[in-house]
Amino acid sequence: MAVGGGSIFLTLTGMDFASAATVSGVVYDKITAAFMPLVELVKGLSYPIALVIMSGGALMIMIGSKEKGYTMIQNSAIGYILVQMMPLLMELLVEIAKAI
Repeated sequence: MAVGGGSIFLTLTGMDFASAATVSGVVYDKITAAFMPLVELVKGLSYPIALVIMSGGALMIMIGSKEKGYTMIQNSAIGYILVQMMPLLMELLVEIAKAI
């Protein structure tokens, strides 16, 4: 720091400044990494849950409720696919938000 003629000049050496975008990217990466175990847990549980619901749908077909059985099988298959695609959809939403 140098004082001369009533004004103060501050010189900073050896300091790096990060832009807000860089900090935001680091925060995003940390949050994503923190939630990955939860995402993997949900993805892992989706298979057995879908299997149980599909089996229930097959039993409904066997006892004569074809409409309800097919609906259960269809809904569980769609749900399973959506749960497996959840990380892809979230990444797509984040990229769209960054572009805006």
